[in-house]
Amino acid sequence: MTWAFRFLLLGLGSTGLTLQICKYCLSPETHGMRKAFAVFLALLGAVFSFVNFHISSLRCSQSHTLRTLLGSYVSHTLIRLAYPFVAYKVSKQWKNPRDSQENRLRLLTTRDAKTEYGRKFQLGKIKTLRDLQSKHPITTYDHYRPYVQRLADGEDGVFLGDTIRRFGITSGTTGSGKLIPMIHATIGNGAVTVLNIKVTDRAFGRPSPLQRGCILYCKPAPAVTKSGLDVAPLIYFSEKDKTMLMAMQNAPFEAFQIMTDFEAAYVHLLFGIADRNLSFFYGGFTSMTHRAFKLLEDNWEQMLTDLITGRLNPKLNIEDNVRAGLEAVLVPDPDRVDQLRSEFSKGFKGVVARIWPYLHYIFCVDMAGFKKKLQEGYAKGTPIFTGAYSCTETLLGINLWVADEPKYVLVPGDVVYEFIPEELCQEKYPLQIYLIDEVEVSKRYELMVTITNGFFRYRFGDVVEVVDFHYNCPVIQMRYRTGELLNLNGEKIDVNLMFTVIRETVAGWPLRALVDWTCAESPLLYAHKKDPYEMYYLIFIEVEEEVGQRLTEAERSEFDKILRKHHSLYDHYRAVGTIAAPRMLRVRPGSFKKFQDYIIANSTASYNQFKMPRKLRTKMMLDYMMNMTTE
Repeated sequence: MTWAFRFLLLGLGSTGLTLQICKYCLSPETHGMRKAFAVFLALLGAVFSFVNFHISSLRCSQSHTLRTLLGSYVSHTLIRLAYPFVAYKVSKQWKNPRDSQENRLRLLTTRDAKTEYGRKFQLGKIKTLRDLQSKHPITTYDHYRPYVQRLADGEDGVFLGDTIRRFGITSGTTGSGKLIPMIHATIGNGAVTVLNIKVTDRAFGRPSPLQRGCILYCKPAPAVTKSGLDVAPLIYFSEKDKTMLMAMQNAPFEAFQIMTDFEAAYVHLLFGIADRNLSFFYGGFTSMTHRAFKLLEDNWEQMLTDLITGRLNPKLNIEDNVRAGLEAVLVPDPDRVDQLRSEFSKGFKGVVARIWPYLHYIFCVDMAGFKKKLQEGYAKGTPIFTGAYSCTETLLGINLWVADEPKYVLVPGDVVYEFIPEELCQEKYPLQIYLIDEVEVSKRYELMVTITNGFFRYRFGDVVEVVDFHYNCPVIQMRYRTGELLNLNGEKIDVNLMFTVIRETVAGWPLRALVDWTCAESPLLYAHKKDPYEMYYLIFIEVEEEVGQRLTEAERSEFDKILRKHHSLYDHYRAVGTIAAPRMLRVRPGSFKKFQDYIIANSTASYNQFKMPRKLRTKMMLDYMMNMTTE
């Protein structure tokens, strides 16, 4: 029996009862308190009937329990009712960003003024943005490291005048990540959720509030501070999130306890494909999403066996208690298996839209061109949307423009922004720093922020370009991180340009397609040698090809030619011999997946937040990739 039929019966029953109550109300024998109470019951019955009939008319994920169904219905309804109020608030901030920044700064300095840090840096005397620039130093994470550690050890009143819920940890692909204190406002920004839902409703159509989604998630290794607080990446689900998760997505909570990448993706996909009425797919990054659909392509026959038997693949490395919890809700569904088998047998181009005909969008951040791969392959015909620009430390911007390349309007009511001109990014103490109402379109800046977690004038390395204004607030696009800037002799090549050149190079090779890439500077190769060495770039690439064959010297040299066309200073240094010809090195199939596993095993990075480093910054990482080369 479907949920629609159940609620239709409830609606009919409640309507009949309500009519009887109305009849009683109209009786001349009913008066006084009895009549008033009967009127109240009739109104309540009418509302109950309306809700039941409304629910019966909606598309619904049949995997819901009554509790999760009602939770989903209520939460979606409240979100949409909240939109006018949220829109009014943020529009006011976008129209007057400077005032919003001043107000936000005063709130943060007042909150933290009585802490040890606040007294030392006289936060109580900082009343304006100009005060901030003149009285507080420019900072990086090292400035806060001892304070954060003391907080983690359980000290109170150190530098954050708010209750810490847990600690975030940055990806730390080169070793230990940064420990970031997270308060309630850092963990969840309701305005972003409301705005993202409204934006996607307008662009892709409004889904039913009873449709669930699929979320790719691999549980990070557990860690706690001395004070007993969780340490985890930004995307982290604990027992406290269980009710919310069960209302919005399809997998049981046991799926969120799996700590191995393959098994986690397998299980989330298994419960995802079981539901024809899925409304969204959350994949973190496009690279992660593409890899998941490749897993589906390689394992669909076994997954259909799981669905028809109601038992998980016995080869999966899953703990017995987790397996038991998953199998308890894995209901055999032969009809759905027949649908899926028919679609999978047609091939995997556009498979997302075929197995989930009511899916509105895939929500993930593009990495290394995987969005294009998805749109040309598995997700052909399905929108891919990036809703926000954020990092572990804070939310930085919101995407309101679904049809365009991702761009983000800043959030001046939440974050205080300063802008360092791109040409001064390498300066420790840049002399020219702009505020939110002083930046210009088409100019690039390194962001510096004052944020909720207690960091003031904090540099974290993101370089952005101002591409527009929304009302009076800057709209930005992320360009690169200063730590990934390639620079042998002052030429400064950002990784986006490097990716463009690599993509153009591989496009000219017949029967080959780029899988992934990274690069390094040659001085790292000779890190322990004192003798002179050539300066050049090392480019590591993995490609798909129909017939395995070595790259010719002509094919390798194309990269150098294209980079010289794109970058005049690099061309000059190549012409005079300051920089030698780059070395383009192919790695074996699967090398980048193994490299990901290696990094996660040797750092604080997790699968959910992993971003492939585009510049290798340690000798250990470079040696690992050198050992993966084929020629």
